Amino acid sequence: MTISCEIVRIALLTYSTRSRGGVVHTTYLAEALAKKGHYVEIFALGPPFDFYRKVSVPYKIFKTEQIENEVLRERVKRLINVYIQEMSNYLDFDIYHAQDCISGNAIEHLREKGLIKNTVRTIHHFERYSDEEVNKCQKFAIMRASHRLVVSKYWQRYLKRRLGVDSEVIYNGLDASRYSPSIDGSRLRKELSLTDNFVFLSVGGIEPRKGSLYLLRAFYKVSKSMPDAKLVIVCTKGIVNHDPYQTKFATEVKSLNLKDKVVLIQNFPDDKMPELYRGSDVFVFPSLLEGWGLAPMEAQGCGLPVIAFDLPSMRELLNKDNALLVKKKDVDMLARAMIEVANNRELAHKLAQKGRLNALKYSWEDTAFSVLKYYEYLLNLLKT
Repeated sequence: MTISCEIVRIALLTYSTRSRGGVVHTTYLAEALAKKGHYVEIFALGPPFDFYRKVSVPYKIFKTEQIENEVLRERVKRLINVYIQEMSNYLDFDIYHAQDCISGNAIEHLREKGLIKNTVRTIHHFERYSDEEVNKCQKFAIMRASHRLVVSKYWQRYLKRRLGVDSEVIYNGLDASRYSPSIDGSRLRKELSLTDNFVFLSVGGIEPRKGSLYLLRAFYKVSKSMPDAKLVIVCTKGIVNHDPYQTKFATEVKSLNLKDKVVLIQNFPDDKMPELYRGSDVFVFPSLLEGWGLAPMEAQGCGLPVIAFDLPSMRELLNKDNALLVKKKDVDMLARAMIEVANNRELAHKLAQKGRLNALKYSWEDTAFSVLKYYEYLLNLLKT
């Protein structure tokens, strides 16, 4: 089968409609695949019952209950069952491509029952949860996957070393026309009352994996020598409840007397994200675990100097030439890096320029091309 000559029906599945990495990947990949002439439909779980941004392909959002104080393992099992039940009504796609362990477990269940044939799973990262049942579920979804993609060579090596499974690497992309230095961020900066401040921006949320407390403690040190600095954090809710961690974060904000210097923005409109990047001065990404790092790539696309914790997976995107990489969990080193970029205009300019050039290496068109080549291999393999 030559995909370039035939229209392929593709179902892309994700666990949410919110602006989380796997969901962002899903929406951009879907649109890029559709532009190449294929029928693509996104399936997701809600609420919310619309995506974080407008998407140009068909989609269906399956309704799920919101159960207060539900244990994570029970929620994951329930969502998998919702997906299995709902997707049983959509058995006419050539490819079923899942982006997470919830939809991944669901489509593999359907495949094992003989209801669908061609399944693919993209593994963005492998996270350790406090609930061992959830860890087992995540591992099971990877092990039972018939075909696997990953977004970095690091995770390819990790899965082979730790789980003994093979995978193919296909990098994320960037809409470089959207995330561009040509965007004017001054109006939004004024709307957020940040005109007279030096703005450190971070995107991801207040949660352990994002290293939020390390960032807060580093910013506290920065604020002593930069009293006009502000820290802006864009937060998006994930599947895990991080209330205790967020309470601790809020307590430290108060105890460090940073209430007027730390700005938390919940569910910021995606169509304004390029403006927010351009309206900031430095992007800081202290994540402790990432599959790739979409947010720092978007920041680089907008010409923003980037500081990040030095993670093996992100070294494929960031290096000492286009970003400042800091030893993971080192608050003092992170604070020094933030001050250095703020005070050294030559360094900031260099990182901004090199970062933009780095981000331009990646596009969703290239990602879609590689994914289609993989689909073609898969469909031909199954024919034989």
